[in-house]
Amino acid sequence: MSSRLEGKTVIVTGVARGIGKAIAEMCSEEGASLILIDTDEKVKEVAAGPRTYALVGDVRDAELASQAVAEAVSALRRA
Repeated sequence: MSSRLEGKTVIVTGVARGIGKAIAEMCSEEGASLILIDTDEKVKEVAAGPRTYALVGDVRDAELASQAVAEAVSALRRA
């Protein structure tokens, strides 16, 4: 396993399918901690591992996006 992203945290949106899902999987394989956000509940299926935090929400809502990132960062710090 490569570790180019070891020690990094990556936020990926639109991860329930397609390009977003592929990006999340690649970043995970490279060792990154992940914050995954999508409006689709399937985001929880993409989330894998102790350093991954999945959120259901719409990042177009600035308040929700800010709150979601703060919650995710807090959760990853505890992991």
